[in-house]
Amino acid sequence: MQDEVIRAIHDLDMNNMRPLAAALLDDLAKRKWTPFMLRRLVHNSYRVGTADDARRLLNVIADGSLPEDVRKESLRLITLWEKPFPADQLDGHWRPLDARPLATLKPALEEALPALLKTDGFVLTGALDLIDQYDLDVAPLDDASLLAIVANTALPGDARARALSLILGRDIADLNPLLAKYSTDPSDELAVTALQALASRDPKMALTALEAAVDSPSVPRAQKAWGVLATIPGEQAASAIASRLEKLKQANGISPSAIELIAAAKSRTEPSVAAALATFDKAMAESSDPLAKHNISLKGGDPTRGASLFGSHPAGQCMRCHKAEDKAHSGGGDAGPNLAGIGKIHDLRYLMESIVDPAAVVAPGYGITSVTFKNGANLGGSLVEETPDHLDIATPDKLLRAKRADIESFTPPVSAMPPVGDLIKPDELRDLVAWLASLTKEPEKAPARKAEIVDPSKLPGAKSQSSVDSAAEMPIPVAAESKTVAVEPVPAPAAEAAPPSPEFAKLGAQQYMLCGACHGQQGEGTAAGPPLAGSEWVTGPAENMIRIQLRGLVGPIKVKGKEYNFPAGMMAMAFQTDEQIAAVLTHVRSSFGNSAPAVSATEVAAFRSEVGQPPLTAAELIQPEPPAPKADTETSGAAKPSKYEDMKPSLGAPLWLFAGIFFFSLFCLVSVFRK
Repeated sequence: MQDEVIRAIHDLDMNNMRPLAAALLDDLAKRKWTPFMLRRLVHNSYRVGTADDARRLLNVIADGSLPEDVRKESLRLITLWEKPFPADQLDGHWRPLDARPLATLKPALEEALPALLKTDGFVLTGALDLIDQYDLDVAPLDDASLLAIVANTALPGDARARALSLILGRDIADLNPLLAKYSTDPSDELAVTALQALASRDPKMALTALEAAVDSPSVPRAQKAWGVLATIPGEQAASAIASRLEKLKQANGISPSAIELIAAAKSRTEPSVAAALATFDKAMAESSDPLAKHNISLKGGDPTRGASLFGSHPAGQCMRCHKAEDKAHSGGGDAGPNLAGIGKIHDLRYLMESIVDPAAVVAPGYGITSVTFKNGANLGGSLVEETPDHLDIATPDKLLRAKRADIESFTPPVSAMPPVGDLIKPDELRDLVAWLASLTKEPEKAPARKAEIVDPSKLPGAKSQSSVDSAAEMPIPVAAESKTVAVEPVPAPAAEAAPPSPEFAKLGAQQYMLCGACHGQQGEGTAAGPPLAGSEWVTGPAENMIRIQLRGLVGPIKVKGKEYNFPAGMMAMAFQTDEQIAAVLTHVRSSFGNSAPAVSATEVAAFRSEVGQPPLTAAELIQPEPPAPKADTETSGAAKPSKYEDMKPSLGAPLWLFAGIFFFSLFCLVSVFRK
């Protein structure tokens, strides 16, 4: 008969057959329906959606003799009662239905609630959830049943905590001693609920329990207990906070509930707490530990929340540049190393340092360097390998091998990732550290790439051999032993500023390694940032570039006649020092065919007060002079335009390091092309 019913429901007019199929659920007493058929009947009754059908589903949920998966599916459908699925789950056809009134469910649900609360397991937990979801009337529920749920240690802690919350507004004898009893229950959910209720009813009685809770080995309990203790008035509570701050100072700020303790201290007005907090802050500021200010985030994080932050944090966007799975072709970017297995290799301190100070230790193959060849050519990329004979440099499209004999100098590898400790909240940092520590499964090894020998004469900036020879013949001052050879400076033309010092120029080139991830290592632009080579914004008023560095930029901007509008814009780079910003802007304004005056740290400092204001738009900046039209070299005989004028933006899929699409991946294209 079951097969015949299924065929009839599929083959005949659905609207006419549905009431018959729904009525079949009332025949469950015969216990002859298979789980397959039961699921079909349950979904059919859900689609019909009358009050009688709601009762049918509730009967299925309460019937412990039926298959558990069918009962769970019925409970799930009850939670989605008001907005039916647009696709008919009976036959898969697209049959959207209008939203149904809650009146078709709520009376039946309130009628069935007492019986559901006398069950256990997922039914009881689900029923308690339904009370909140549908704002059910719990007045008919008797105190004894609710207290029995709270006392049943075999039930989930969240179910017991919900039952306790339902009786808090009732006139129950000796409720405060009962709350004190449950404030030490093994269930964190129940204990915290009891502590919160007791603190509002009898703060003095709650204080003793709270002092024990904040020192609990259970991290979630201790963290939540601090939020409750902060609300307890009086000097005794203040003394408890101040004494824990002293212990935290002695522990160099390391505690799983340090963030909650500090938040509790900041909410108090007692002089003793303010003094203890000031002493703690001073100790962290003067500590020889470079990570001291972030140590409150070292322990106590939630790996689940950390995983969510990895993929969705608006200022982080970590997975734009990192993978975190063991599979080679998993989701995420290639600009940074695969994080899979990192928790097995490094301790919590290293993991936190990699976030707040990524330049401290650069992962092999992911440090950006700038190579200067003897012929004046330049090459930017990630330093994959360094040997006495060569350097292997990874660029967006290939792995290049530069011979040592051709190299004049190269900068030490730096991380393309900026310090993030001040861009995210302490609790977010704590969750990210906990999540990284949970990554213990090592990733698959990527296939080795073959390096291609680079020809310096074909790189940007290469000079003719005669120029190189002439430069080689010029005397170069050399430092002998500890003596310094004095060299007379070459006077600069009166109308021009003196060129920056070699150290300043080196700093600018080094800082540009971060910018090049989005703007191209030769200023050509990428899918994540407009070109800087030949840009009228670069050579225009220095004020524009300084303010963009300090505040960021959003919205459309026209560069060399073409409009760019990147979704997340450019983040503020205010974490850089005045000297670093001045150096990198000077480098950009004097490289890639650009020629504009240097920028000083004093000029940057003049706009430092704008830090923290909203990102700028192009309309808020001083509009630069539009670029001059290109000369027609065929007819006018004018000099050929600079090689930078016609540079094409780098191709590839954009990867943002942090805050949308900044710090574009140098390795993304390698991965894409390989796939």
